[in-house]
Amino acid sequence: MTVVPILVIIVVLLVLSGLISGSEVSFFSLSSTTKEELRNSKKNNEQMIIALLDKPRELLATILVSNNLINVGIVILSAYAVHEIFNFETHPVASFVIEIAGVTSLILLFGEIMPKVYATSQPLVLARFMAIPLSISRNVYRGLFLIQALKATSNIFEKPAKSNVISVDD
Repeated sequence: MTVVPILVIIVVLLVLSGLISGSEVSFFSLSSTTKEELRNSKKNNEQMIIALLDKPRELLATILVSNNLINVGIVILSAYAVHEIFNFETHPVASFVIEIAGVTSLILLFGEIMPKVYATSQPLVLARFMAIPLSISRNVYRGLFLIQALKATSNIFEKPAKSNVISVDD
């Protein structure tokens, strides 16, 4: 297989990673006024935004699972592409540095930082754009029991909130 299609797939995955990462910020930074306007809207994608926000743990689980799957794909394909483009038989450390530092930098810059900066300035635009894909992803993950497993696991590690009530003994 030639490297060009792999590189194209990596770019597409980086864009998807950015959209997913940015959607986390966009959905969870919508103001209460904006949410109320969306609740009163008759548009389907705006009702999807509200449906997603009504179950924030499921939304977050959907975003995390999607982003992790995409980022794993980027890492695997990038490792393949690096080995196809460069011959590192005599310099395995250079291969490691390019794969780890290079791919991590790409994912952080284009898949995390830049999309979150954009989402901070335009949360509703990105939320509208990502409402349908996230709804579909949530339904797929529900069918595969990924969301339920993630929620159950997080419940194990979640500590109960400490009570601020002071007893007579205290």
